[in-house]
Amino acid sequence: MYSNYIRLISSPHMNSEEGKKSVVSTLDSAVKKYPGSDRLRDGGKPAAAKFAPTKDEILSELENMSINTNSIESLSDKVLLELLTGLKNLTSQFYQGKRGRPPKSDAESALEPPILSNADKKILKSLIASSCNVSSLTLSRDLNIPLSTVQRRRKRLEASLIETVYQLKLDKFGWRNATLFVATASTSARTIGAEMMSWEKEVVAVKRCMGENSADLQIDILFKSNRELCDIIERVKTIEGVTNVSWSESIETLGRNTSFYERVIQG
Repeated sequence: MYSNYIRLISSPHMNSEEGKKSVVSTLDSAVKKYPGSDRLRDGGKPAAAKFAPTKDEILSELENMSINTNSIESLSDKVLLELLTGLKNLTSQFYQGKRGRPPKSDAESALEPPILSNADKKILKSLIASSCNVSSLTLSRDLNIPLSTVQRRRKRLEASLIETVYQLKLDKFGWRNATLFVATASTSARTIGAEMMSWEKEVVAVKRCMGENSADLQIDILFKSNRELCDIIERVKTIEGVTNVSWSESIETLGRNTSFYERVIQG
């Protein structure tokens, strides 16, 4: 039943009044089969609700349910709220095991790629190409997408799919950075990692890793001279449980290929 709604909402017929009436009619008849369908009375508003959500809030919730809202944005607030409430009732029954298997665990969900609309993909590509340094108004004009849609989707995409980090140009301050690859005894990696995070003057980040060099930890460090680098390495080697330390320093960025991200977004 749930998949039928997804197909119905994404149908090109939604651009017509008949299509819109079809969604409301079909939703109304289906939701009545489930307990709690009386919540759809009074224009789809739950009886206990004191404040009606805004249209943007309703559309955002629908998008969080992996629904393509492009074809239903023109519907009235009342109809959209009815649609949202009905889908929540349906999915609630579905996830309780009455209409299918239980909800997926966080681990299972993390392995699944996100469901992106064409508008999502266009916005993501533009954000990546500009390093997120572009206004929503510019995106709206360039992509021919309504500003409210860009703002709502950008907020969701930046929160869930994009990492933006400001970094100092360390060389301008006389600092260098390197990565240590630390091999440890099998039970010591987390303990050693926690200890190294206390080295606030030298250590920037500690990460678990795996690879051909048998390293368990990847340590990002800062230093000013080769002597300081050697001192840090020797200090790491003295930690109980450390079996080997190797290192690498980036000396020049030869280029960046953002087209790879476009392939990832496109799927």
